[in-house]
Amino acid sequence: VPLSRTNEASKEGFNLVGNPFPSAVNWQSEWINKTNIENNTVWFRNNGLFSTFNGNSKVGTLGADSIISPMQAFWVRVANGETDGQIEFDPYSRIHKKTHLMKENTNTNPVMRLFLESAEGVDETVLCFPQNAEMGFEKFDSEKQIVNNSEVSQLYTQIGELKLAINSFQLNENAYVPVGIQTKEYG
Repeated sequence: VPLSRTNEASKEGFNLVGNPFPSAVNWQSEWINKTNIENNTVWFRNNGLFSTFNGNSKVGTLGADSIISPMQAFWVRVANGETDGQIEFDPYSRIHKKTHLMKENTNTNPVMRLFLESAEGVDETVLCFPQNAEMGFEKFDSEKQIVNNSEVSQLYTQIGELKLAINSFQLNENAYVPVGIQTKEYG
């Protein structure tokens, strides 16, 4: 599947892709060839918001994981500085049951999940602490996709002006993490 980065678009570099198979695929599979995909991240629409999964940190928000359902559409982003990207789905990437084997759960990174719950719904942001993560936006982080007309308040962390769904860094006692909330109405 060829991908492009359109810099003038409101969502620069985003491409809507579909699982081409009538069976689930594992985004972490060695049989999916990904070129110039920002931080190995996929975004799924989920009850009016976006669920996010980062394949580098192996962490997701709002129930997202590495399994992409049959015929499921999802978003990927061509990395900043690149003009195009590519995803190639090999039939060997297919899986035929959604349940995970215990050995497949390779996320050993400590995580902190923050939830924002209201009568309209729930949103989540995740702090993840891989040993080789760095401060600043890098491969273990995933940008938050804000839905401007959402009835649900949305929660995120920030690095500068960048809003994150998944924010990864080395855990230390002096960490300072700005947290933001976007609501439908101000006040």
